Amino acid sequence: MLWNNYAYYLTVSGGDLSLAEQLSSKAVRSNPEEPVYLDTYGWVYFKQGKYLFAELYIKKALEKGASNNAEVLEHYGDILFHQDKLEEALKYWQQAYDLLED
Repeated sequence: MLWNNYAYYLTVSGGDLSLAEQLSSKAVRSNPEEPVYLDTYGWVYFKQGKYLFAELYIKKALEKGASNNAEVLEHYGDILFHQDKLEEALKYWQQAYDLLED
């Protein structure tokens, strides 16, 4: 969990994305079913501009149980938006918004 949390911190604070990728990779390898770890790994890739990898990992996070997590849904919408999948992005952003409104 420490690897994941530090990787996410580096990612959102503008830190070393290469280190974040390494740490996040370790977290995912230690527990490949954990949606939070998959989301972090996907978000690291997003911040690096690697949108296809980002989409792959965050989609896995959604499949593994994060479909009720507004932050993961928002991340997925952001990734889709950067791939010009605008209608899909809006769908996921709306889902995230709806969860926050409940």
